[in-house]
Amino acid sequence: MLAPHQIYDQRFNQLVKTLLKMASGNLSHRIPISDAMDWKDTLGMLINNTNFRLNWMFNEIKKTQVFTRPQIILLTNSKKELLTHTDVNHEIISKELIPKTISDLLTRDGKRKFLKHWNEWDKKSLGCYDMGILDFKGETELLIPLHIQVIQTSALLEDSWYIIIGFDPQQPVPPIAAPEQDTLQTFPGKKAKNNSKTIGDFLLAQNVHDVLLKYQTSFIPSLEFIAGEAGASISAMQKAFKDRYGMAVLKYDMEKRLEASTFLLEKSDIKIKDVATNYGFKTSSHYCNRFRKKYGISPLQFRKKVFFNRHN
Repeated sequence: MLAPHQIYDQRFNQLVKTLLKMASGNLSHRIPISDAMDWKDTLGMLINNTNFRLNWMFNEIKKTQVFTRPQIILLTNSKKELLTHTDVNHEIISKELIPKTISDLLTRDGKRKFLKHWNEWDKKSLGCYDMGILDFKGETELLIPLHIQVIQTSALLEDSWYIIIGFDPQQPVPPIAAPEQDTLQTFPGKKAKNNSKTIGDFLLAQNVHDVLLKYQTSFIPSLEFIAGEAGASISAMQKAFKDRYGMAVLKYDMEKRLEASTFLLEKSDIKIKDVATNYGFKTSSHYCNRFRKKYGISPLQFRKKVFFNRHN
């Protein structure tokens, strides 16, 4: 039998804290998985999977709710210094945490992905940017995955402010537009002759994005399927999506699948073929080829690299 001090440690408290939050209807938190892969990690993975499935199930039931409300809104400057936030009830930000920059709120993995997207973002041509799902720090070092979108606002002459909005990753994300733009013009520097057309294209691009997110763990859809789900022609869909996200529809879909798959490679010991299946690939060879093309190494090599980096 295990001694009390072997059970009631921080990791056990994380399990208890998450179960209590689940019991109160809060399904946002995730338990970090350690390298020990012991009974606590096994239980943590089961709880995380249950959280994910319950969240998905309840969102399917709430079909009348078209868009979700933000979980958190942050305001930062170009130096990524946190100016203010909406999390006054400490649902996301821990009471013990006094963040000075956006990096203080993110896990190590979330920080890496944020900086990668931040540096890739062409801020001169795109006023909005979708960063996908990032992990934030919660209470007792629990993880809170949020779907992050960023709006750039040129309210200041010498600097830009950035509005960072975090949504529940299992709910459809509403369209966003930078407040300083003319009327409802979507992109700075691109004057629209027809505002209603600009709004329509913006909403179409967002609709396509939601379709891609919906089927990310089911199968890889064709352009015809995506256009049908979004209620538009292929040509109109491709143009609207590329204008907003700066990438072709299928390329964006593949990029996000591969990025999302790294989470399972890093945080679990799930077999490569099961990781491939979880993200819609019919064969593990297709997944491995795509992964190698993007990252330069195979999924197995990626997993080993992460493991050795943690222990060096």
